[in-house]
Amino acid sequence: MPARISIIASRDLRAVMTAMRGLDRANRAQIRKQTKSVIVPAWREAVAREASTELERRVFVSSARAAVSDRNVTLRAGGGGRRLSGGLTPSQHNRAVEFGGNRERTTTYRSTSRRGKSYRMTRHTQRQLPPFRRSGYVFYPAVARIAPRVAALWAQTFARGIHEALEGKQ
Repeated sequence: MPARISIIASRDLRAVMTAMRGLDRANRAQIRKQTKSVIVPAWREAVAREASTELERRVFVSSARAAVSDRNVTLRAGGGGRRLSGGLTPSQHNRAVEFGGNRERTTTYRSTSRRGKSYRMTRHTQRQLPPFRRSGYVFYPAVARIAPRVAALWAQTFARGIHEALEGKQ
């Protein structure tokens, strides 16, 4: 699940973007590197703080990543194609873990006993999920909590990078 911080609503972030275009390649790369080194641990901590069950930790916390470019910061969690020990693939089931499900939903299917008798089975297939919540349980609350901090860190790191470049430290 990716989330991007939009610069449309913030004048300060738009100013950072405009000024970033005027820098040379080495300074931009240094600013991206510094920004990523600060944002990634903060993002992982925010996701870990929101995850309350072992399933949420294994799906979201282990795969929390952040990417920083000249134009945006992308926060990701719940990706990864490697199956967990029970067979769940996080990239395919992250929405069910994030938003929950209808715990009363049943699925009916045919099965055959060892002796060959065919019968119908009805089971509750989403009981292991939390109840449905439109706002999510882990990813979206973590994004809402950390987005202002990430935007401030991005702008501060940019300002510090410009200051160091002007002083000739880089």
